Amino acid sequence: MTTGPAITISANIVSWAMSSKLMLLTKLVIKSIVPPEESQYLSERLSYAKNQLLIIQAIAQFFNNCYKTQYSRRGVLEEALGTEP
Repeated sequence: MTTGPAITISANIVSWAMSSKLMLLTKLVIKSIVPPEESQYLSERLSYAKNQLLIIQAIAQFFNNCYKTQYSRRGVLEEALGTEP
């Protein structure tokens, strides 16, 4: 199965996207090119997007942990969804 490595790569990309340097750079760009009345709204949307990335990272980490553990790789998702393997 290639699920584990693919999820690990995805989690790493999400981690990079959430890095403080990238977030700071994005906020600086917003402040420099966007009018002040709109920059607050965009900053709020950026914070919302960061929260969404945190959720995606947590889900990716969960499935990565399921992949790493050798027990019931095939049945974990089916059990979580309540379906038959």
